[in-house]
Amino acid sequence: MDIDTFDDPAHGNQQLVLFHRFYNQYQFQVRAITCAQNDMVVLPSLPFGSAHASLGAADDLRRVVEKIRERFTHVTIHIPQLQQFLSFNVLD
Repeated sequence: MDIDTFDDPAHGNQQLVLFHRFYNQYQFQVRAITCAQNDMVVLPSLPFGSAHASLGAADDLRRVVEKIRERFTHVTIHIPQLQQFLSFNVLD
């Protein structure tokens, strides 16, 4: 699995759009968990626009891993240790 966030610039007064100082724009902060083998989206997520990349990542990963383990009990799951998602709650 792979997990990544990207900014999606927004215009107007849409929900979840906030100003992000790093990107210097109003935006959505989109997160996607994908299958590393075929790039299929496993779980899309839409944190608020000024959210840190790690916000909610542990919950999203936990949800995906639990669903995979329900169906495929003996599969090995690899999740790269990406710097922006490294926090103690993600690695637990």
